[in-house]
Amino acid sequence: ENRDYALAEQAFEKEIDTHKDNAYAYLYLTLIQYSKNEYGKALSSVNNALKYIPKKNKPFKSACLHQRALINRSLAKMDAALSDLDEAIKLDPKNADAYQERAQLYYMQGKYDLSDADYKKMIQIDQDNMYPVMGMGRNEISRGNYQNAIDMFDNVIALYYDYSSAYSFRAEAYMKSGRFMEAASDIVKALEI
Repeated sequence: ENRDYALAEQAFEKEIDTHKDNAYAYLYLTLIQYSKNEYGKALSSVNNALKYIPKKNKPFKSACLHQRALINRSLAKMDAALSDLDEAIKLDPKNADAYQERAQLYYMQGKYDLSDADYKKMIQIDQDNMYPVMGMGRNEISRGNYQNAIDMFDNVIALYYDYSSAYSFRAEAYMKSGRFMEAASDIVKALEI
């Protein structure tokens, strides 16, 4: 909580030295190592977390798989990342973070319909979450459906007036549709925020 990752890392390593089967300590260690871009160590730690996790704790296993997917994506192992996310979602169908990550991977692969489907699942889980609407708007830009994208970003701005990314994404849609004055206005607003 104090963001003293060095001290936290020492504490979790000490815990693991004492209790080699503490899956929870391994996951927290994974988070610290991942934040430091130590992907090899993070992968080893998360694999140990998955090895020792109680079988009944499906949400925790889902969280571990989601974290391993993030590591795999950082290592450019997209198929492994997608596989982990598929399993994470099966274990915990309400894991909105796993849907968001999988939607991002689908977007990166140009699979916009699959990405949209995951964003729609996120909305079912949390109707107030702006990120799936932002993601679907970005997908619309990639499809060339600029007005649809603008409409989506309009909705986000109506709910979250001070969210700068909504303005910058809408500016991109405006630019690509030749509406440069509106794009300029949104860029200024995003920078002001």
